[in-house]
Amino acid sequence: MSYLVLARKWRPQNFAEVVGQFHVVATLENALRTGRLSHAFLFSGVRGVGKTSVARILAKAINCQEGPTPIPCNKCENCIRITDGSSVDVLEIDGASNRGINEIRELRENIRYSPAHSRNKIYIIDEVHMLTTEAFNALLKTLEEPPAHVTFIFATTGAHKVPVTILSRCQRYEFKRIGQSELEKSLLEITQKESVPIDPMALSMIAREAEGSMRDALSLLEHVLVFGGSEITAESVGDILGILDRTAVFQILEAIINRDVFTCIKRLSALYEHGVDLRRLVRQLTEDIRNLLLAHHTDNLNEILDVSDDEINNFKILSKKIEPDTLHNLFNILVSSERQMHHAPNPRLILDMTLARMASYEPVMGIMPLLDRLEKLEHRMLAGNPSLISSAPKGLVNTIVSKNVIQPVPPLIKESLSLSGNDMSSETFINFLKQKKYYSCLARRIAENNLLFKENEVVLDILPGSLQYDWFHERENKELMEKAVIEFSGRGIKLIYRDKKGQGRIKKQIDNYTNIRKKAESHPMVQEAISIFDANVIDVKIIDE
Repeated sequence: MSYLVLARKWRPQNFAEVVGQFHVVATLENALRTGRLSHAFLFSGVRGVGKTSVARILAKAINCQEGPTPIPCNKCENCIRITDGSSVDVLEIDGASNRGINEIRELRENIRYSPAHSRNKIYIIDEVHMLTTEAFNALLKTLEEPPAHVTFIFATTGAHKVPVTILSRCQRYEFKRIGQSELEKSLLEITQKESVPIDPMALSMIAREAEGSMRDALSLLEHVLVFGGSEITAESVGDILGILDRTAVFQILEAIINRDVFTCIKRLSALYEHGVDLRRLVRQLTEDIRNLLLAHHTDNLNEILDVSDDEINNFKILSKKIEPDTLHNLFNILVSSERQMHHAPNPRLILDMTLARMASYEPVMGIMPLLDRLEKLEHRMLAGNPSLISSAPKGLVNTIVSKNVIQPVPPLIKESLSLSGNDMSSETFINFLKQKKYYSCLARRIAENNLLFKENEVVLDILPGSLQYDWFHERENKELMEKAVIEFSGRGIKLIYRDKKGQGRIKKQIDNYTNIRKKAESHPMVQEAISIFDANVIDVKIIDE
């Protein structure tokens, strides 16, 4: 007898043996018990989750000599013929190779004839979404009102490609991916029956690589069993199948969190020498960073992640060493790296630099801890103890903190605050500019024009058409002038350029702005906002309607 692969040898022969599709099995068993069987079924789901196997079991349940029954005997002539594929009344059709209208027309001709040996004639069409539009249209009427002795069972991995007119004539069953724990349990039972010792970690690697497909899991297991050996270990599975060793991935992740660049590159080199797909490594690291972020927000990871208890514990331990904001940034770095690797001639070099960047990434402080520290600093300053300012967090000493407003202070504020209101004059300003080499060009030009300091404004009179007028209206020189005024005054003051012929118009604008500001500050809503937020009015914007 020729060798039978595991996927065929251990194909389920009754509903009780079907793994991971309880919702489908329970519904079909109830339908068989109550006699409420549809004439057309549509089984949809990803590859290798049991669609065709359940279709054959349903065919046996309908045509079993003891049926229709939810538990086919697998001993009668009909069950045996359906199991070995020799039944003339149960026809399996490949929709990919029999997709034309001529094949459907032939099917319509044949369904008129009664079954030869069984109770019903059953048509199982696999990958039904591959049929052409004309073939679907030819099937519509027959599918809606088939003969009493005919049952259609469609299987597809692309239910969205099946026309709505076909979907509406079928009972649809969605097959889900099989959970990793269920796959591991089934694989363990099969290895025990095959008398092959295997490491539980190796089974876990195979189940994870199968991505919810029982057929893929059995194919991978068979590949490992061909390798032989006294015992199948996780290391041998990684070498044979090129599957990522979870331990190695965790070591890289831990090295990133510990900011150990050398260990990151060393582990990556070892994986690369073993032939690991680097893009798969990036995807696994991205997924693990996602899992670390989830560990920050819930203690019930086992309800979200389909991984072992040991891995969940590892995620919880690692998550305590890193902040969520940093995880977000590391995630974005990896996603960007995967796109670069897709087009790079040397993906290994891209990943080396990415891991080095991640391991060197400065930890990010969350906004809430920062606000807490600012609030503590505020209390210290309000307490009137200047000596405590030296113990404030780095970078916050040069910051003015009000209750709900944080305003940056210019670098030379200490020098500027020493000026009194009487010192805010053009002479003092010009002397200030002369002391600064980078403002010396301003000192000479301002001396030739009239400069007036007001409460919140600085007005500069310039003669129209003069060289000074053109010079002050260039963007770079404007910015230099504004910077000098701010540095001199220690606060933001509105800078106004006016020509000497328009002094009356400018004065009118200044008076108008002052009146509008006073009116705005006295408005009840503004007063209420000032009271609630303990704030000050910084500026008033005049919007022309």
